[in-house]
Amino acid sequence: MKLILLSCLLASSLFGQSPKSENPKPERWWLPRPAPDLEARKPEITRLIKEGVAAYDDYQLLQADEEAKRGPARDRNAPLQALKDWNEAHDKLLKAQKELKKLDQAIEKTVDAYGICPKGEGTIQNGDIMKGTKVPWQVKFFDQGETIREVKNAKGYLRYIDVPAAYEEDRAITKDDGFTAVRIAAFRAAAKEGDPSSLAGTLYHEAVHYTRLVTRDSTHAGWKTKEEEEDFALDKKLKAAVILGLSADQIKKTERARADYVEPAREIAAGRRKGTLLFLASIQETRNQEQFMRLKRLKDTVEEETGRLKKRIEARGAVEDLRQFAGEACSRSGSGFFGSDVARFKDALEKSRNLELGLEPFSAFKGLKGCPYQVLFSLFARDVSSPDKLAAAVESGRDVARQYFDGAIAKLQEVARKGCAMPTHIAGWEAEEFGKALSLVYADSPYFGVELYPGTSGLSGCPLTMLRRFLSDGSPYSAKKLNAISDEVVARIRMDMVQEVARVACAKPGELTTGEAEVLFHYLDALFSYSPAYFDLAVNELAGCPHAMLRAFGAKRYQTTMERCVGDFNGVSVEIAGPGGQTPGSGDGGGNQGGTDLERARRRIDQARRELGGLR
Repeated sequence: MKLILLSCLLASSLFGQSPKSENPKPERWWLPRPAPDLEARKPEITRLIKEGVAAYDDYQLLQADEEAKRGPARDRNAPLQALKDWNEAHDKLLKAQKELKKLDQAIEKTVDAYGICPKGEGTIQNGDIMKGTKVPWQVKFFDQGETIREVKNAKGYLRYIDVPAAYEEDRAITKDDGFTAVRIAAFRAAAKEGDPSSLAGTLYHEAVHYTRLVTRDSTHAGWKTKEEEEDFALDKKLKAAVILGLSADQIKKTERARADYVEPAREIAAGRRKGTLLFLASIQETRNQEQFMRLKRLKDTVEEETGRLKKRIEARGAVEDLRQFAGEACSRSGSGFFGSDVARFKDALEKSRNLELGLEPFSAFKGLKGCPYQVLFSLFARDVSSPDKLAAAVESGRDVARQYFDGAIAKLQEVARKGCAMPTHIAGWEAEEFGKALSLVYADSPYFGVELYPGTSGLSGCPLTMLRRFLSDGSPYSAKKLNAISDEVVARIRMDMVQEVARVACAKPGELTTGEAEVLFHYLDALFSYSPAYFDLAVNELAGCPHAMLRAFGAKRYQTTMERCVGDFNGVSVEIAGPGGQTPGSGDGGGNQGGTDLERARRRIDQARRELGGLR
C-alpha cells in the first residue's frame, strides 16, 4: 500500500509555559494549520471514509469465503467448477482489497486538509534498533492482525519491528521507526460521526509521537516512557482541539484518556517510579525475525499456490475446450475447417500442458467415447497445422469411430436375434457385450446424426420388437434382465400368433387348414411351456368365437392330435356359447395357475405394450 511522505516544515506556533507538574516539554511546538477551504473538503473525505469502511467489512467476508473455497480447489482432482468458484472468490477479494485504498486516500486528504505537518524527515534520537536513522513520517491504514515489518536502520542492517493486532477501540499506533498504523476503529468513529475531525485528532496525536521521536532540543531527545509520551501527546491534542474541530464528546474522551497518564508521568519524571519502555527489546526482535520469516514463507506459499491454481484453471479450461472441439468436429459433416479452428485446437493443446502433478493433456480423453475419443486421439497423433490437415485428422478419427459404431449396432442386433431364437438362454458375457455396445451407440449417435435407435434399421418381427424393448428400458443390463425382456417379447408374439389363428378359424368356419392348425398347435404348446398364465391372458383378451375356440383347445390340450385340432377348429366338436361365453369342459384346463400369475402376466404385457406402442 502507498506510504504517505509528508514534507511539512516544523510549524512556528509557540505554546505557553507548561505547568511544573507536567513532564518536560520541548521549547517550541507546532499546531495544525487547516486549509482555508477545509469545510468544502470534508464531504469528499467523509465519503472516502464511509466507502473504505464498507470495503473493509466486505473484505473480511470475502477473505473467509476465499479461504473456504481454496481448500477444495487444492485437490489435484478438483472439478473445474470448484476451481472456477475459488477463482471468482479470489478475484472478488482482490477487488475489495483495492477498495481499501480509499482509507489511505482519506488519511492523505485529512492530513493535507487539516495541516497536520510534523517535520518532513527526522533522525530517530534513541532506541537500540533504529537510533540515528533518518525517516519520514509514514502513516497508512494497517489493520490485518499481528504482523512484522522489515526495515533498514542507519547502518543498513535489517531490523524486524512488530505491529501488534489492534484492540477493538485501538485507533492507531506509532512504532520505533516512526511508522504509524491507523486502525479501522479510527475510521468507524469518523464514519459514525459523519465528519473527519475525529480522524484528524487521531492523526495529530500520532504525528506528535513521531515528532517527539525525531526531535532534539535543550529539554528532550527522543521518546521517554509510554506514560510520559501519552501524557504529552494527549496534552497537545487537547490544546489543538478547537483547531481540529473536535466535538465536546471527543474532547471529554481525550481528557479522560489523559487523566490516566498525568499522575504516572509526574511520578516517573520525579524519579519516584519506573515507566513502561517503548522501544523494542533485542530478544523480542529475535522472535520478530523468526515470525517474519515464517509469515514470509507462508505468504510465498500462498502466492505460489495461487499461481498454480490460476494455471490449473486455464489448463482445465483448455482440456474442456479440447473435448468440446472433438465433439463439434464429430458433428460437422462437409462444412470443413478454418485457420481459426486450427489455432483454437493448438492453443487449447498448449494451455493444457500447464497441468501439473501428472495431469497431462491426455486427461482430455477421460470419459470420452466413440467418435469424440477417436477424433481427439487422431488430432493428438498428427501435426495439425492447416485446415486441410485438421479435416484429414478428423475424418480419420470419424472413420475409426464409425467402424466401432457399426460393430456396436451389429452386436445389438445379434443379441436381439438370440433373444428371439433362444429365450432364457442369454449368457452373462452376452449381456455385458450388449451393455458396452449400447453405451457406444448412445455416445456416438448424436455425432453421426443418426436416429436414437439406429440398431433397429434392417430388422423386423421379433428381433425388431425385442431391440426396441431393450433400447426403451433404462435399467442396468444383466443376463437375467435380458432374458426377462426376451421372454416377455417372445411370449407376446406367441400370444398374437395364437389369437390371429383363432380369428382366422372363426372368420371361415370349417375351412381351417392343416398348416394353420400346425401353427396354432406349435405356438399354443410353446405358450403353455413358457407360462399357462400367458395362455389365459391370450384367451381373456378375446371374445366370442375366438375366445371359445382357444378355451376349448386349452381344455383338451393333452389329448389333442393335429387331426383333432383341425376338427375342433372347423366346428366339429366346439359349441359356441356366445361372446365371452364358456364352452363345455373348458374350466381351468388351460393350466391356469390362479389369478396371481394371470394378473402378473397381464401387467408385464401391458407394460411392454405401453413402451413399444404395439407389436404389429
